[in-house]
Amino acid sequence: MRPGSTIAAAPPRFLALERWIARYEPWGVVGAIVLLQWLVLVAFVLVVRRNGWLFYQGGDETFFHTDAWVLSRGHVPESEIGFGWSYLITPIAGIFGPSFVSSLPALVLFQTLVLLPIAVCCVYGIAARIGGRLLGYFAALVWVLAPFASIPLWDQRYHAKYIEQFLPQAFGMTGLGDFPSMVFVLVAAYFCIRALDTHELLDAAVAGLFAGFAIGIKPANRSGSCPRNPIYRRGSAAAAGIFQRRGPAAHTGNRRDTATRFASGAASRPRSRDERS
Repeated sequence: MRPGSTIAAAPPRFLALERWIARYEPWGVVGAIVLLQWLVLVAFVLVVRRNGWLFYQGGDETFFHTDAWVLSRGHVPESEIGFGWSYLITPIAGIFGPSFVSSLPALVLFQTLVLLPIAVCCVYGIAARIGGRLLGYFAALVWVLAPFASIPLWDQRYHAKYIEQFLPQAFGMTGLGDFPSMVFVLVAAYFCIRALDTHELLDAAVAGLFAGFAIGIKPANRSGSCPRNPIYRRGSAAAAGIFQRRGPAAHTGNRRDTATRFASGAASRPRSRDERS
């Protein structure tokens, strides 16, 4: 997706560096960045105040875990704040029981060892498709280091809140749904950008699937799919264009209208209590 004008305007040294980087597979560099994030995260865990595996949390994690445990017993509970995260952690709750503290080590390891690298890969993939591998590596590195590099910049009145309350939640060391919600939004964004490149229905469908789960985890994510949002309108037009290019000419109009109506209907559902609050 990198515009030709951007490549032509790039400095020669930049182009030479990008050609040199392009000779190597990106997984080695991205893997090193993921390893760096794990090392920095371990150093952070060793110095931040905590109670074993329990970091400061806002309180919603008990709702997620209780719903997951009820689902593991074959019942469908009333969703108080979002059903997606409870659905995904149902096996963990089923194994470790109704106690949230007992399930916490598995929850933290799942998020930091699985979801955290996925987020880094998505950031690299999005930036690389926009501006090439060099920009992808830079974006992934900033994604890993910026939260910790910005610690000295905070005012002392908010310094402790940022370190002890925000960062543990932002890196998936709690049972809240905010971090997995962010990861699912990143995956949806990556496949959306990929669909604009490949014009494949499968990529668009995967983007929609992860976007739906992101809304299921955190209903406030629906704000990004509002019909008045210009990003939503462009996404709907892109999805309709994919249908138009892939389908027969006789059914182009019907498919385009169906895609637009489906997207509009998905964005106009009633708001949940989490959204209203």
